[in-house]
Amino acid sequence: MKKEHIKEADAIKKIKVQRIKGLPSDIKLDFSSVHIRFYKSQDQGFFSCQLSIPGFEDNEGYALDLDFSSCDNQDEGKLGDYDCPFSEHSIETLSDSVVCKFEDKTEMGQRFCSLIMKINGTPFNGHVFIDDYMYSYL
Repeated sequence: MKKEHIKEADAIKKIKVQRIKGLPSDIKLDFSSVHIRFYKSQDQGFFSCQLSIPGFEDNEGYALDLDFSSCDNQDEGKLGDYDCPFSEHSIETLSDSVVCKFEDKTEMGQRFCSLIMKINGTPFNGHVFIDDYMYSYL
């Protein structure tokens, strides 16, 4: 059954995870695709976006929509509430410039898997941690 989202997206890009580079060979994800959900901001000329993982839900039963954190600053500010300028894009063309990769890091003895996303032609550069209940080790 398709889960309801808290808010409607203005555009969506669906990506099969096997097409995203960087996933370590010893990790098996419990999902086969991700959705990048784009939203027009109230300020004209700006957008925000979230990562949705089909098949998972939040604590309130809605589809799981995750906010991106910035890859560009040290304070790890959330980008989900951050409005990014369209620059040379419109809401319809953002999805054509999405570049994603997985990243695997170990910090202080703990291993983390994340999805990194850039949107060429905009200053957007963010990441989302993939919680360990969404994958298993082989």
